[in-house]
Amino acid sequence: MSSSGSPVEASSRGRLAYLLSRAPAVLFAGVAVAALAGRLPEPTPEDVKSALSKKLGVDAVIQDFVWLPSQGRTADLFAGREVVFLARTSAESTVDAYRAKVRLTTWGHPLGAHELTPILPTALAEETGLVAQDQHFAFRVEREGVLQTIVLGSAAEHEAVSILPLAAPVAGARMEVAEGKLVALYANEGLTFTIGSEGPFRRLAANASSDPTAAIVSARTPSAEATSFDGLVADVELVAGHPAVGSRGKGDAGLTLFDGRQLRFLLVQGWQTSTSTGFRPTGRPPASAPMPVAAYVLRGLVGGGRSGTNALTPIAPNVPVLASSEGKLFVAAGEAALDGQSLDAVMPFISGQGASEGVVSYCATKDGHLAIAWGGSSTDAEGQLPASCSSAITLPGRVERLPDPAAVAASGNAEPVLYLFPVSHEPSIKLEQGSWKAQLEGASAPTFLPALHQAEAEAFGTRVQLLSVDLKRYELRLVVGSSEKSHRLGGKFELGVPASMQARALFQLPLGVGKRKRPRGLRSFGNLGHAFSSVEGVLEVGAGFGRVQAGRDQPICEVKGACAYDSTELPLSVDDGASTDASRQRGPLQSRADLCSLADGHLMVALSEFDSHEANATVLAQLGCARAVMVDRGSEPPVRFVPLAGPVPSSEDTLLVAFERALLGNVSAP
Repeated sequence: MSSSGSPVEASSRGRLAYLLSRAPAVLFAGVAVAALAGRLPEPTPEDVKSALSKKLGVDAVIQDFVWLPSQGRTADLFAGREVVFLARTSAESTVDAYRAKVRLTTWGHPLGAHELTPILPTALAEETGLVAQDQHFAFRVEREGVLQTIVLGSAAEHEAVSILPLAAPVAGARMEVAEGKLVALYANEGLTFTIGSEGPFRRLAANASSDPTAAIVSARTPSAEATSFDGLVADVELVAGHPAVGSRGKGDAGLTLFDGRQLRFLLVQGWQTSTSTGFRPTGRPPASAPMPVAAYVLRGLVGGGRSGTNALTPIAPNVPVLASSEGKLFVAAGEAALDGQSLDAVMPFISGQGASEGVVSYCATKDGHLAIAWGGSSTDAEGQLPASCSSAITLPGRVERLPDPAAVAASGNAEPVLYLFPVSHEPSIKLEQGSWKAQLEGASAPTFLPALHQAEAEAFGTRVQLLSVDLKRYELRLVVGSSEKSHRLGGKFELGVPASMQARALFQLPLGVGKRKRPRGLRSFGNLGHAFSSVEGVLEVGAGFGRVQAGRDQPICEVKGACAYDSTELPLSVDDGASTDASRQRGPLQSRADLCSLADGHLMVALSEFDSHEANATVLAQLGCARAVMVDRGSEPPVRFVPLAGPVPSSEDTLLVAFERALLGNVSAP
């Protein structure tokens, strides 16, 4: 007789074994249901690190991580969102870079990691400085603090990475993402990686020339201080009190600073440029170029090289060159370093004057300006340069401002000319009537070109005021008011503006407060206090960022450790380019506001005195807004644009507050 028990007992054991075998799936389904219901607590960076360390090993320490783009909530939940991270597997190991996928709930809570692979195992070097933008990431490989190479990868190419070999290891490296470029800077070189498919790597650095008569290249250690225009006499003022070009002198030495945030640069070869190819430049900018605001002749700098696609004279290998492209200036290690670029002009740093006539030093500052200094010797000239210069090229010659840039542009010049054009920050939308006016009365001006423009329109016999906000110039945040409904997720809202940000506040729009029974979704300074229903519109804001979307279409907020954006639910007044029924609902005659985001990087705000949001919505739809939201969290407050000239006053309403944000310039080094 067998001892295995009765058929009933065997059947019970079989069901138990089956349930145990399915436990992970049942548990995962339960967690997924809870995640979709939004019931899990808000994740923290430590939650993500914990999930990664469990996958890598119990002794692993996660140093840093960045998210690659989300594929949508469903994909993030079941397949996982890709993450790149740096980790040390044990106390004796080096820090290495890895890729993995982390399953995430709707609210970004990690459920576990899988598909973990090392990117570039390095037993003797540390991997550090992890940065990312959109689909691309990069990190440095260092040994004892000295840069060995830079690695660039993307979400699209899971197996392959690009490795940039350096001619020699260098110390003091750092990297950052700026304006679609991944920029690496260190003591005596600067490298710009073009992100995406725009072109190959470009070396934007001045290396020692093999020809001592061409130029002296001096490496400098840039300070962290921003270049200051304080105390400089403005030669050109595009905005009163904010010079685009400033000069100062000390005896026979002096400095001219060109503000790369306000200016675009165009280098033009003079008509006396020697040529061995038969092509001779005109000394004039293209007819399509706008009117220059200033022109500087680079006296003593011999022309040659290239004018656009036309060759003039050969450039010796490794001779430093000055070039301009799409409004930016480049100082490069030689003509070959600029291959594949669309260039206005390329000119070698070779002087036609003797050293007894003085020298001039060129540099691009750390924060985006062009600096040109002069003096009787290289020591005198370079001593005038800002501390934020990373390198300088010095050669005999001088720089002279021409009194009539328009006349020079029309007739041309015998010697090379650097033309300066104003940067336009006006919205790209053209108005049928009237035009955009820079700045608003009473609004504080940022430290350079106007970032606010205003205009007027009309709908249903009502005047609609339009405000265009240049998002690159502001950090927008949602500040919780004292009458906002209490935190619904077990935490506590931080009321008001942090003391460290008060001085940077420039304007505010009141949003009102949420309804008592179901306040609209709200996330402020990373703190999710009211859940999102995904049935209304959503306003997301951050540093240099603003977006209006329908909650039904996309995740409320991209997960990036702590949430990258503040966000709030607001009713849609424009959807799919047309006014909504909600925008036509009548109420009291009062000031109302609606806003939308534009593809050119502006936020458009419409304000009117009307009994509904229909007038605002109609104008925004006519201007091309595919989607707009009412500035109303539920209490239907009268809404007015409020300029700020000091600390943000306490408010019962939750506010949209704009803070000044630094912006990089247009020259080759940030």
